[in-house]
Amino acid sequence: MDSTYRSKNLDHLGIVSQICDEIGIVEIIDKILPPDPSMKISHGECVKLMVINGLGFTSRPLYLEAQFFSSRPVNRFLLKDCEDAINDDRLRRTLNQIFASGCDPLFASIASQAALRFGVSKKFRHLDSTSMQVHGEYDTNEGIGLVTFGYSKDHRPDLKQFMIYLMSSQDGDVPLLAKTVAGNTSDKELFRERLKELQGQIQAGENVYFVADSALYTKTTLGDLSSSMKWVTRVPETLSEAKQIVQYTGPLEDLESGYQGKEFKSEYAGVDQRWLLVYSEQA
Repeated sequence: MDSTYRSKNLDHLGIVSQICDEIGIVEIIDKILPPDPSMKISHGECVKLMVINGLGFTSRPLYLEAQFFSSRPVNRFLLKDCEDAINDDRLRRTLNQIFASGCDPLFASIASQAALRFGVSKKFRHLDSTSMQVHGEYDTNEGIGLVTFGYSKDHRPDLKQFMIYLMSSQDGDVPLLAKTVAGNTSDKELFRERLKELQGQIQAGENVYFVADSALYTKTTLGDLSSSMKWVTRVPETLSEAKQIVQYTGPLEDLESGYQGKEFKSEYAGVDQRWLLVYSEQA
């Protein structure tokens, strides 16, 4: 009888594994990408292992995944002995399959399930985008149309970039939707396109607000969306009406400590709106 014992480091990764199971990450991915019977680890299980690795706080790249899990109890994470099947080639094939299937729909499926499972409030949904810089040469003729020069939010116009659009809940900042777009995409066009896609998903009587920066505030966007959507944004001070209100010197109402404000009415772009002018003592 073999009585050899070995210790494995579980640390906080047992909690990460359990959360993955409660969300159902493995089941969702394996439903979209059916497992290959010849493989010991399914695509969903590979993603779960990559999530555990990423939250292991070791900065271990994926090609060293096997080394990372050599000291972790894989049988506790996947409920089977498959440590010998973990390698960078297996992960590569999973990532290729996910890319071919479509990353954005997969992300949306997992995010929706997570929000439902943990009762995340989606009344206020925040939209924003960020640019991701890349180094090296990229030939767009080979199909990498995402990587291009554009307005750099990091003030690095010398670097090519792509952009990530994200929608998250105010309740816990849980990501609900994500999409990668070309590095020269305009936020104004991006917000309008994404929200128009979501119009059909809003049920009658559903109380949902979309929150974004001033890129949301254009005549075209307001005209296209205001009949079916509620939104909160900042009015650009480039508008003449906004410039006049900012110069207001009349009495203000106390909002909270250090802040005062006054409400104004507007019909910009033919849409009834409430504007709030805020005075901050600190600012």
